[in-house]
Amino acid sequence: MREIRCVRNSDLPLIAESSGSWLGLSGLLPEARLQLFELGLFSKPSFEFRSCFVAVSDSRIEALVVTTESESHTCITYANSSSECLDALEATLIQSLTQRSSINALNLGVTDTASGLLTHVPGIIERSGLRASFFQLRDLLLAHGYTQHNATPLFSFNSELQRPAFSRDQMELRRTHAIATTHDIVLPEWSLNLDLSHLNTLELQLQNRETGQPDATVVLTAIPDGQPSQSTVTMHSCQGTEPHLSALVSDLCRGHQGTLFAILPECSPVLQNVGFEIADTFTTWQLD
Repeated sequence: MREIRCVRNSDLPLIAESSGSWLGLSGLLPEARLQLFELGLFSKPSFEFRSCFVAVSDSRIEALVVTTESESHTCITYANSSSECLDALEATLIQSLTQRSSINALNLGVTDTASGLLTHVPGIIERSGLRASFFQLRDLLLAHGYTQHNATPLFSFNSELQRPAFSRDQMELRRTHAIATTHDIVLPEWSLNLDLSHLNTLELQLQNRETGQPDATVVLTAIPDGQPSQSTVTMHSCQGTEPHLSALVSDLCRGHQGTLFAILPECSPVLQNVGFEIADTFTTWQLD
């Protein structure tokens, strides 16, 4: 018999174990480690057991829903389940929606940039919103009075399946520019509340060999201790002029083994020119 309740401390290993199969089904991460959940979710100051709901059946976690609170609102910031247990996720979401009447959004990035939840444990609902590919939940949200707020594409590049575009301009830039890597950087606003303290964060710059000035910059985070063929890297910002930015992103794709993700709508033309494809779309919802 299925039980929907708040998370207990003893659930944490079960959540990490279950999420490994969930993420395998979604094709984003080969496995989920308990350490990732402990550092990236459960150890955050914003996390409270009474704000986290699970669906449990036969001592197995079928779905997880996490909410966070601020002075003005409550927000669903993370949710996940396997494709076989979407009914469990729906039931858990319904309970969280009905029990917490102040919930008014399904997007952490817009409503609460300081809650510090992990972006590298992919879910059906996460920091950037609800994955549009899980259309089954759309009717649930509409039935509870939610309306779609916006949509943001998730770009991906898999080095095992794709080759980055390379132009003559980029070849010329190799003579005049060099790529420099900086590990000790000041993280921007999206890292508030030690959001990325447990990840490898670095900045890549395409620098002019004569002046040393950067003409393009990309900030990345990577899951630590991953196998090269399974490593997942997320681009969090990219700045620069053309063709410098395309050259930097192209070299990054060429030198990386695994999957690169980017949620950077302002850089969509550059990403698509290099060879990134839209893997999914995040939709944010708000309560009228």
